[in-house]
Amino acid sequence: MINNKTSFLTNNIPFSSLFISYISFFIVELEMFLQQKLLCMMLPVIFYFFLGN
Repeated sequence: MINNKTSFLTNNIPFSSLFISYISFFIVELEMFLQQKLLCMMLPVIFYFFLGN
């Protein structure tokens, strides 16, 4: 019973680590995408602010 449980855990470790790395990669990509989008949205505002003055 115990041996079966440990083998089940060891069999699922690669999948879970792969899943965690995939999620972290996705979060980083999403963060970079949102930063680029925010930058693209902020640039016209900054230009308008400088041109207004």
